[in-house]
Amino acid sequence: MKFLSILAIVALAQACLTPEERDGGHIAKRSGRFWRRQSNGTPIGTGDRFSAGTVAPRGLGTQSSASFSTILNVNEVSSGFKALASTYSFQTFTAPYTTFEGRSIYGGLVGGPGTCKNAYRAYFNAAIHARERGSSDGLLYFISDLLYANKNGVGLTYGSKTYTNAQVKTALSVGIAFVPLSNPDGVAVSIFIVQLILS
Repeated sequence: MKFLSILAIVALAQACLTPEERDGGHIAKRSGRFWRRQSNGTPIGTGDRFSAGTVAPRGLGTQSSASFSTILNVNEVSSGFKALASTYSFQTFTAPYTTFEGRSIYGGLVGGPGTCKNAYRAYFNAAIHARERGSSDGLLYFISDLLYANKNGVGLTYGSKTYTNAQVKTALSVGIAFVPLSNPDGVAVSIFIVQLILS
């Protein structure tokens, strides 16, 4: 019975794969990671670039020489969030219940006037669906850019578009509540299943 359950999960996961992942023709396994031979995808990282929450993320808006060669894994999202909270001292929160697999869903409150909880008018939520790879990265790096620019009195530049420090302060004054990883179980399982199918 257990074998049939695993077989059913693998069959269901097959439906979620891209055509390239299904035929296996464009993917190779190297040192524990799956890399596309064509440049039409980004692999998921296996390490922790935020050193267990001691190195804060910085996005492209505050540095021009950044290179993002892998997508954050579930543990890196948590590590990056902890580093941001530690570096910029914003209020954090955790959902009252853990997920089915025992993971916490957490978030932060940045900017806004005063400390009143109803002062937060913008809500950003990432990785609601398991296959939304990269959405957590984008949200963490965006929030980190806002906080870094605000703290250091600088603006942000994304490509040819530049925002002044005054515009950064205006954006933060709205008050932002954010959850970088809404579905940690789904993201972790989707990574595992793709690796299982392709190995």
